[in-house]
Amino acid sequence: MRTITKWLGCASVVALAGALAAPADAQGGHGDRCIRVHAEISARVTADGCDSPVGFCTRGTLRGFPGGTTAFRALGLGGAPVGESSIVTPGAEPASTWSYRGDLTYTTPVGAIHLEDVGVLDTVRGAFSELQRVVGGTGAFAGATGELFSYGHTTPAGDGFDGPVRGEICVPRRR
Repeated sequence: MRTITKWLGCASVVALAGALAAPADAQGGHGDRCIRVHAEISARVTADGCDSPVGFCTRGTLRGFPGGTTAFRALGLGGAPVGESSIVTPGAEPASTWSYRGDLTYTTPVGAIHLEDVGVLDTVRGAFSELQRVVGGTGAFAGATGELFSYGHTTPAGDGFDGPVRGEICVPRRR
């Protein structure tokens, strides 16, 4: 099983490099190359190296396409953690539903993807939903744009989050 996982990881890197090197016309035109993202995130809460102003960070893995590691640091929280009775006004949502905004980075073998992450977490049901706005990157992802969506559940131990990540990342055509 480990050999299969390693092979799939190598195949993802080769496919990613090929997609980024393909002519722009093969990726929908308009000067950008756009890549569909189909991955699974598994992230755990950590205090190691956490420089979040609200004290909440996660680290994890991204399996599938594009694959790599994840690092998130919350910049703001809404709901019960900050004394709000609801994340909406008037108070139509229970205090057990939290909102958050932070910086998320997916680090892949060919570069990093920088995202603005906005999410909602239902702490009673253990369900979350996120909009991840691609705001740039490094290496093959320099100048990247796009939107990703993630949703799923907290882990049974309550120490992290697991779920799919879907969407599209576009990078400028290189000459």
